[in-house]
Amino acid sequence: MPVASTTRRIVAASALVALAAAALPVSGARAQTAYEVEVGRLISEGDLSKESMRFYPAELRVRQGDVVRFTSTGFHGVALLPLGETAGEWTAENAGGTGRPWSLFEPDPDEGSDALKANLGVVFPSRDCGWPTEAPCEFDARPHELGDVLGSGLALVPEGDSAQVHRLDFSVTINADPGEAVEVVDPVNPAMTMRISVVGEDEAPTDAAAAAEQSDNAFQQDVAAANRLHRSYSRKKVTRKIRGKTYRMAWAGVETQTVSLRGMYPRTIAIKKGQGVRWSFAENVFSAYTVTFPARRAIAQASSFPVIACDPDGDAPSEVPDTQPGSNDAPYCESYLELELEVPAGLAARAGDARLTSARDAASSGLRGRGVVEDTRPYDLLFPNPSPKKGFPYASMLHEISGVRATGKIVVRRK
Repeated sequence: MPVASTTRRIVAASALVALAAAALPVSGARAQTAYEVEVGRLISEGDLSKESMRFYPAELRVRQGDVVRFTSTGFHGVALLPLGETAGEWTAENAGGTGRPWSLFEPDPDEGSDALKANLGVVFPSRDCGWPTEAPCEFDARPHELGDVLGSGLALVPEGDSAQVHRLDFSVTINADPGEAVEVVDPVNPAMTMRISVVGEDEAPTDAAAAAEQSDNAFQQDVAAANRLHRSYSRKKVTRKIRGKTYRMAWAGVETQTVSLRGMYPRTIAIKKGQGVRWSFAENVFSAYTVTFPARRAIAQASSFPVIACDPDGDAPSEVPDTQPGSNDAPYCESYLELELEVPAGLAARAGDARLTSARDAASSGLRGRGVVEDTRPYDLLFPNPSPKKGFPYASMLHEISGVRATGKIVVRRK
């Protein structure tokens, strides 16, 4: 991305930092109609551990000049793609994993080979518009001086020495010509997509009441599926022989194409001394996890995100070290171009060997799953000694960062 474009995208964060958390009505002065689109829908209000992973609605037919307002109670963003881009092809080249233009994380070589930092081009909005107190962004899906893709940012911003999450509330005036279509991707969960078609004056746009009914029906299907999956995986007792040892199966996250269960399944597993546990990450469509012991240390380390630093010379090899921010207020550094939101050092790195011997031992799978990584290899851990009475608790560091408590416990019996 050109430096000038990057600068404008990052400078737009100054407006975002000042946002109030409360959602304000869409300003539709130029719009014929204002459409509401939910990005994901929590299965239970206030519970981030179970979510329907859809755009509601998944398709819209609008007229040129209509406003689309994207909102969410989960952790999501939106990226509107230029004409000719399909969500699948664009995502394969640009989103997910690490180090791509729209990946949530990118390498931070100044801090080591496994170190990561937040991609500010995803965290911050593309343009200074769209959020409450601002006019809707104008989007005709054609090349723009700030870039072809219009990104909302993630409403995750540093405030003082912590990160504050505001609800996604991002409005866009669709100015593409009739007959054209805009595809939308959630860069946090690139498997989530929707399509906005622009129709002429003689064609029928989306009927809001019919779309709401279809959305409610789809949501009820996801609620039923989420509850079935939760009951099933909470009760699973599957054992396997691996390299001559007995292992119990566990699952770090369970997902379908439209449902995400964020947690460890089963949450508590009892095994005998000398047996092991194998965690599977294969049932994930959207999410990545860490399996990190002990839980208390993992949670404490994750709570340090973001580590705000100033990098005066970029990631080019140099002897100039990163520095601490000179201010508690944006831009924190001399300019936004120096700002880094570093990820806790232990998040991505694997720790320990294949054995956990005591409650003080550190062990971690590193990041595995889908979304911010594409690594679904299982993680095996042997437990040669009995556990303390409270067992061996563990946690996913990535989920602590996003506000979800994804924890589990292994109880090792003497016999």
